[in-house]
Amino acid sequence: IFLLFENTFSIFSLRKKSFAGEIVLITGSANGIGKQVALKLAPLGVTLVLWDIDDEGNKETSRLAQQKGAGRVFVYHCDCSNRQDVYEQADKVRKEVGDVTILINNAGILTGKKFCDLADEDFEKTFRINFFSQVWTCKAFLPAMVACNRGHLVSTASTAGILGFYGMSDYSASKSAIIGMMEAINSELYHGGKRGIKTTIVCPYFISTRLSRGFKS
Repeated sequence: IFLLFENTFSIFSLRKKSFAGEIVLITGSANGIGKQVALKLAPLGVTLVLWDIDDEGNKETSRLAQQKGAGRVFVYHCDCSNRQDVYEQADKVRKEVGDVTILINNAGILTGKKFCDLADEDFEKTFRINFFSQVWTCKAFLPAMVACNRGHLVSTASTAGILGFYGMSDYSASKSAIIGMMEAINSELYHGGKRGIKTTIVCPYFISTRLSRGFKS
């Protein structure tokens, strides 16, 4: 029965979203998921805005994106764990590129320590990068989307934010916070009549990227 429904919906699926003309900002774009998303979007007619602290990796993402057909790519050094830096770079993007129409929050870290082995500073750093960076970027770019009732917020969370995993208390907590915040934002937009703004929460399992290097589940 499930396969029957699945095949039926795949035949009569909704028209895919068009990305032509969108200004897409991706945090954590120098490697891993952020880099792959940038390269997938590159040939779809978007303007790419790449944020990362890894300047060399970010330049490489930009180079590959242009090879794949991206017409406009803007690279910024941004420490997403620093609120002031996020707001300053957001101002630069608005002035130099325009209003972001698709925000893909992807920057993150994974410490991989058991709860009692985590220093307070570890917990705070994880939350600044994984969670608060998304708070600050949404605050920076959502108002312009609300003004025109158009845009898309995409947040990379994790299965760990739903289940919780061994040695990942700080990571799981930060990803769970993302899920709760984005669901609340979606509710506010819907009840506020801003249904032209879409939200997506991505909850992958473990992917072999630099983030998870050396971690054993």
